[in-house]
Amino acid sequence: MVGRCAETALKGRDGLIKIFILGDKEEKHQHIKEYFHISDGEATAKIIRHDARRKLYHNRYSEFKWGDSRGYDLCINSSRLGVDKTVKIIEEYIKERM
Repeated sequence: MVGRCAETALKGRDGLIKIFILGDKEEKHQHIKEYFHISDGEATAKIIRHDARRKLYHNRYSEFKWGDSRGYDLCINSSRLGVDKTVKIIEEYIKERM
């Protein structure tokens, strides 16, 4: 299960691995701008709106506050290694846990 509050919805399940993937603001901004074909200002506004909604939802339904790394087994910044290498690291982590 992937998504907001999955760590809470699946709490207590055997084999649960809680992973949080984040990215640098600059890369997120560029990705949103290109993906939606929007201006810098529109991308910034979209990110602010989306993150505000995400934070409200998560803080309402989760035991951990949004952004609190203690709620996860692994936190990784995909901007550091790129998507493909980030996926490989996550796969290795899951294999080691199993």
